Amino acid sequence: MKKINSESELRETILQLERQQEQEGKMLREQFHLAYDSIKPVNLIKSTLSEAIESRDLKDNLFNAAVGLTTGFLSKVLFEGKNSSPLKKLLGTALMFGITRLITQNPGALKTFGKKLLNITRKK
Repeated sequence: MKKINSESELRETILQLERQQEQEGKMLREQFHLAYDSIKPVNLIKSTLSEAIESRDLKDNLFNAAVGLTTGFLSKVLFEGKNSSPLKKLLGTALMFGITRLITQNPGALKTFGKKLLNITRKK
């Protein structure tokens, strides 16, 4: 800071420092309100949910689970048929869970199989 030689320079410097203090105070209050709003429980939940919804991994996992469940259910229905014995129902349920687990754990294999199947059907 420069050396102050007169009373007028002192007043001017004081006014300038007061304006600077006022501006910094406003900025500090704004930052405080932003921080306060961001830690409200509602806003924390909103931000967490929006991050989860935007997550590519979550979307992929949900899609893979849905495909696995659908495929497992269809395999059970096809295996059991219309009239089935209790043993056939039990085996159908086991088949459904097995296929569902296999597909949800190995989604890449299903995609590869689907692509190969599409290529075969397109060639015919």
